[in-house]
Amino acid sequence: MSKKNIEIGRKKQEILENLDWSGKSLKEASNEMWEDSDFVDQAIFKTGQYALEYAPEEIVSDVQVLKKAVCRDGRSLKFASEAIKANKEVVLLAVKNDPRVLVYAARELKSDIDVAKACRGYIEHVADSLKDDYSFIFYSVNKNKWAFKYSSIRLRDDREIASLAVSQLGLALEWVSERLKNDRELVVKAVVNDGCAIKYACEGFKTDHSIAMAAVKSNPRAISLISSDLRKDRKFVLEAVREKPQVLEYLDECFQNDKDVVIEAVRNNQNVRKYASISLKKDEDFKIMLRKAVKEAARKGG
Repeated sequence: MSKKNIEIGRKKQEILENLDWSGKSLKEASNEMWEDSDFVDQAIFKTGQYALEYAPEEIVSDVQVLKKAVCRDGRSLKFASEAIKANKEVVLLAVKNDPRVLVYAARELKSDIDVAKACRGYIEHVADSLKDDYSFIFYSVNKNKWAFKYSSIRLRDDREIASLAVSQLGLALEWVSERLKNDRELVVKAVVNDGCAIKYACEGFKTDHSIAMAAVKSNPRAISLISSDLRKDRKFVLEAVREKPQVLEYLDECFQNDKDVVIEAVRNNQNVRKYASISLKKDEDFKIMLRKAVKEAARKGG
């Protein structure tokens, strides 16, 4: 073995030993080192995407190398040659590993239905034409509850797709059309999934007793998102803490200082007694009532 080859071998070993996640030591690698498939494999294995950041054109244009790289780390596609970014086979492997890397793919592949479906509903970077395709969006929303966010304006006004979206992610109500935010059945479906979805409903539904109660039962934080009139309605609040005692944590201070409201909540879940106001905790009559309420909750298993 020549002195030159010995030196190259020593340098390769040194680079690989110093190689960390950033791949920066690969800056020192010569083209001759990159011709060694074992060196390339080790670089990919150790650093993932960053193995290719410092690789020569011959490497980032090599289909077989890129297949290995994107299977190890889909983000390797970022450093591939333009020809590779247009290679459907490589891009499919990349997006199956990490759907977000579609952003680096060639424009024509962003509208390819096979590639788009391989993203499993992570469709932020697919072509606009697919975001307006009913069957593709229906498929994507079934795959990923966030997909609806990236659908076209037209499909955000489609009741069937919107209904599917909010049944999987109540907060998807944010992205439905203004017309559908006035659809009672759709809003109910959203708040039953996540009460905080009421934030995105039309104002009329925030004052609706049954919808507001459904929201609170689904997520106690929703009490802070309903209308101020209901939030201040003692009868509504008593019903709310009866149905969902954890609501006590999010009530206005006046209700955390209300003996009846706090006791009603504690009767159903003794753990919420910590949300009673400081002044109420010092009240001797309240302490007696509280002990009885805790015992009652224990009998109920709350």
